[in-house]
Amino acid sequence: MAKRQLAQSEIQRALVESDDENISVRECDGDDENFAVDSCSDSESNVTEPASENDDEQLWSESDDVPIQEYVSIDTYEGRDGTTWKSELDRQSRTPRHNIIRGGIHKVILPPGQAIIDPIDSFSLFFDDHVLEIIVKYTNTEGLRILQNRWKSTDKIEMQAFLGLLLTISVNKQRGVDFREYWDPIFGNPIFRATMGKNRFASLLRFLRFDDKNTRSLRKSKDKLAPIRELWEYVNQNLKKFYLPGENLTIDEQLVPFRGRVSFKQYLPSKPDKHGMKIWWMCDSKTSYPLFGIPYLGKEGQNRAESLAYNVLNQLCEPNIRSNRNVTFDNYFTSIDVAKSLAQNGLTIVGTLRKNKTCIPPNFQPKKTRDIESNVFGFYKNMTLVSYVPKKNHALILLSTMHHGKDEDVNKNNKSEINLYYNSTKGGVDTLDQMVHEYTVRRKTNRWPIAFFQNIIDVVGIASLIIWKNIHPDWNSRKKNTLRKLFLREIATELVTPHIRRRSTKGLSSYHLSGLMMELPNFQLCYQTLKANHGQSVFHENINKSKHS
Repeated sequence: MAKRQLAQSEIQRALVESDDENISVRECDGDDENFAVDSCSDSESNVTEPASENDDEQLWSESDDVPIQEYVSIDTYEGRDGTTWKSELDRQSRTPRHNIIRGGIHKVILPPGQAIIDPIDSFSLFFDDHVLEIIVKYTNTEGLRILQNRWKSTDKIEMQAFLGLLLTISVNKQRGVDFREYWDPIFGNPIFRATMGKNRFASLLRFLRFDDKNTRSLRKSKDKLAPIRELWEYVNQNLKKFYLPGENLTIDEQLVPFRGRVSFKQYLPSKPDKHGMKIWWMCDSKTSYPLFGIPYLGKEGQNRAESLAYNVLNQLCEPNIRSNRNVTFDNYFTSIDVAKSLAQNGLTIVGTLRKNKTCIPPNFQPKKTRDIESNVFGFYKNMTLVSYVPKKNHALILLSTMHHGKDEDVNKNNKSEINLYYNSTKGGVDTLDQMVHEYTVRRKTNRWPIAFFQNIIDVVGIASLIIWKNIHPDWNSRKKNTLRKLFLREIATELVTPHIRRRSTKGLSSYHLSGLMMELPNFQLCYQTLKANHGQSVFHENINKSKHS
């Protein structure tokens, strides 16, 4: 219930306040190109030096002639934990100095001497030789363990081609098709027959591994992600290494679909796939670039992890500490303690609050008596709390350390600026998940490391496209609806080309090459070069042999 706050001490301080304590907003330097936001605008991004802790109790006025009665009483709301929120800002304060990003935003950071000339160069930032070596090494180890001398060792060129075929499946949206149909001489795709035989593809898929199974049990007792931990950590570190995000970040979960046996499988009824493995991602709010991910592995040991949300949030935010960025997340992470902790580390937050939080006063809770599209504001230190009524007997409660005011937009259902800002920045991870679902290499499998690996390929494909478009913004600019499809097709073509070239020198039939050229005109040059170097005899007409190779 609202109460009246006596302000006698504030009146005394106001009477003795000297003229030289007047505060002015810092003028912006329009020539500073390091500013990521326009500090001259009238938006919430305006910045000045932060007020000191002592200033929280001081009163400010333009002149001594301002009636003191304006500051005498302010309504306050008290939460169950004793947190007292003021209904009004009790002083005119300088705009806090936050959300000014120095050093550039949406910027690609490449290793010295490396350039992004073709789409494959962007993809290779994440799936480089080291990743291929991990896959080749452990796949050969597993193949030799099971088949012994009958196993034909794979190498990086063949593994690249294998990944290229997986991407081809995603581009053509054929993941639900029996893979044997890809090699059908009439209805299949020629690129599969030209790249490798169906039995070889099935063999690589069967023995695909990312760790040594002989030592897995020991490692798995300490780490549930042991079967793919080495590859995951390497790719995850590369994701945050090559891209500098914008001023807004989003944290949310992605559900990797999987219905097989795994100890950390989750059921999330709000997700399209319902069952699967959960990964918390930090993404750029604008581009949906995946910056860093943390998989949920369930209970560690015998005891459930304490303060899981707090620990996950700190790990995700750690690479961006002191960057003055804003982080948007849902009510799973939002709390006053989190807001305080991130504020000390140079990050602001905007997030929804669960209604059972003890810091929320009764006035902010859903009530039948509250008007639809009405707002209630509360101010506590550098935090702003707002409760919005979208419909009768409902309330949306948001907490922000970025906004400090009561701005509302009458043209948008009277929503507060905090509400509108949250809506505009909350979808980074959801957009990433939607893009993954559109073109995905996922196939039905009973092995969770394979499902996890397939999701890594999908996420890397999206990250590669964002980096490519950052460097080449005009690439196929008129084909925005099919841009990602064209990009993935270019990568798939580049991945399978070396293996096709190598197979061609060993006697690939002209039947396969001619069909391939109709599907992918880029191979015409390859065909002509090989024919000139090796002669017509290389491309013999052994069609039956090639069909079943």
